[in-house]
Amino acid sequence: MELWHFCILLTYLFAGFAHSLSSKKWLQGTLGKSLLLPADIPQGFQVREASWRFLSTTEDILASFFKGTVEMMYKSRFLNRTHLHENFSLQISDLRIEDSGDFELRLVNSEGGKRTQDFAITVYEAVSKPRIHLYSMGNDMPSCSSQWNIFLVCSVMHGSHTAFTWKKGAIAIPNNNEVSILDEGRILHTSLGPQDVNVSYSCTVANAISNDTETIIPRKTNDCKLESRKRHENVNYCFLLSIILPACVVILCALATILLSNKKCRDNKNSKPIDDDCALPSLREVESLHEDGNLVPSASLSDSFELREDELCQNN
Repeated sequence: MELWHFCILLTYLFAGFAHSLSSKKWLQGTLGKSLLLPADIPQGFQVREASWRFLSTTEDILASFFKGTVEMMYKSRFLNRTHLHENFSLQISDLRIEDSGDFELRLVNSEGGKRTQDFAITVYEAVSKPRIHLYSMGNDMPSCSSQWNIFLVCSVMHGSHTAFTWKKGAIAIPNNNEVSILDEGRILHTSLGPQDVNVSYSCTVANAISNDTETIIPRKTNDCKLESRKRHENVNYCFLLSIILPACVVILCALATILLSNKKCRDNKNSKPIDDDCALPSLREVESLHEDGNLVPSASLSDSFELREDELCQNN
């Protein structure tokens, strides 16, 4: 008999708990915006008292109504952020993440009858545009004809209560032997083959109030990085040329200066005047020798001039 009574008691308790869950209203709010908690007043229920409470570790009274007087100046963190409407609905503005929790409206009618309404609020921060970062296993990036193991990391700057999902092309990616999804969906590990040149991967970040998607084609991103590396090598090559070319110009100018100096010295040496003692006889001296009978025959005279020139050249 006692067991039977115990079962009946459990049934009533479970029914009351289920009723409380079904009667609770679940609301979603956006960070920085406002949210309305609607009061449900039964027909014929003459409200004499009403109070809104935030059920945290301590009960915070947000607003109250008593016999026609509204009180909003309770010292809680909702101060200056709440407004009680004429129908006893509560408006909360400038929502914060810490505003998430349970709220309760308590009503008392003119006959002393009581009624409560429960609300559960979750405040979300809207997600921002996600970014996908590509990481390769190994230092060198392979060619498009080889196998390539990669990690794709999806991240967002803003967003709360977020969930991450991946797609390969338009098909959702399951977590299996070929693809590993790690860190609650943020990281995707896979292997690309030669046939995956144009395959795209998409990461979607979502919560109850917003979602956004980013797409990447890993092979094309790889090519872009290779082109970036080539541009970097060209920059280094131009930097080396900017050092070597001026040095070569300076060296060539120095060599040209030395060569011009040597040529000038040689020209000065060749233009040295002939000494008077070894100068050739003038025409007057030849005629005088001819009149005195000391002039040698023309052949001998010619030989004498050639010998004289040879001696002059040797002395010089």
